[in-house]
Amino acid sequence: MPVVTESIVKPLLTPFHPQIRSVFDMARAEVALVEAFRRERGLAELRYPRTLADTIYDAMSNIVGEAFDADADVKVIFEAQSFKVLFYPRGQQPILARFKKGDDEGRGQNHPTQTVIAFNDPTQCLPGFPADAACVDITYTNDELGSGINEVLIVHRDGDRVLWSYSIDDAESGIHDDYNIVEFPSVSERPDDDDGEGLVTPKAPDVDTEQSTDE
Repeated sequence: MPVVTESIVKPLLTPFHPQIRSVFDMARAEVALVEAFRRERGLAELRYPRTLADTIYDAMSNIVGEAFDADADVKVIFEAQSFKVLFYPRGQQPILARFKKGDDEGRGQNHPTQTVIAFNDPTQCLPGFPADAACVDITYTNDELGSGINEVLIVHRDGDRVLWSYSIDDAESGIHDDYNIVEFPSVSERPDDDDGEGLVTPKAPDVDTEQSTDE
């Protein structure tokens, strides 16, 4: 499973951003109905955050197939305990994605099984999937109240190291250069010359000569 750059993945996934976002939002809305039902019946709130994450994931699994049903370039693969989504635009880089709750760096949270390790390791291949498919996590963060989805991220990893990530809600802001490293121009490339031409000199403020100096 190769290492790829954001400049390759982002244009391929951008047409699918609305469906991706809808999977997370609809799943969270479904779980909110369950939470409301529990409150109405006087049942206790969910005690553990992982229970909420698992419930949202289960809801996503029931929504994701219909969300991409009309897209010929997308295949949803259901497995025993999880699902993956394969984006394979004709003649372009295939992308294999997991939908997960993200940690502080946006990485999907999983127990380190052999399949999880292989998914995050560019030197390994996942049986049953295209060998040239690039693996990404599509993850969400909760809002401050924990009652909705705050942000959805596309994250590319090498093991535990995040190579790059971007928010689909910020997709119109443009593509960062590879691995999100921004190079600033050197001094010699800046437009201002040593002789001062091109520099903006601030105008001295007008002085009111009639104004009292003891004000």
